Amino acid sequence: RAAISDVVHCDICGESPIEKGFEGPYNLIHSANCLECICKSIEQWSDFVSKLSKLLTPDGVLVLVTDIGDERIYRAGTIYAKPVKMTEELVMNAINKTGLEVTWSTTVVETSSSVFIEKSLFIVAKQKH
Repeated sequence: RAAISDVVHCDICGESPIEKGFEGPYNLIHSANCLECICKSIEQWSDFVSKLSKLLTPDGVLVLVTDIGDERIYRAGTIYAKPVKMTEELVMNAINKTGLEVTWSTTVVETSSSVFIEKSLFIVAKQKH
């Protein structure tokens, strides 16, 4: 935590996702269960990951967490989002198209009730050298 100098919010849908004065480059970018909620397709998700990758330093790391498997609906206040249905294969193929290299990944399955099962894919990726 001592190495974190700031938290910068972004609007990935914008032409320039980071507000003026904070354009980077960054050593670390983290996105957890966000991109799939605003994307209309896996191709758009891949484009957004590509945008994020361009904000990294040459040795920078992109950390992604995305739900895979069953479709779900997320709620933020009164807004409901139905994310793009993701699979591990789709995610990995999309990341490879961006020029990033996956250096670590794991799938975690959590059961919070007898009905609800959440399957998340955790990914660490960096620029290919």
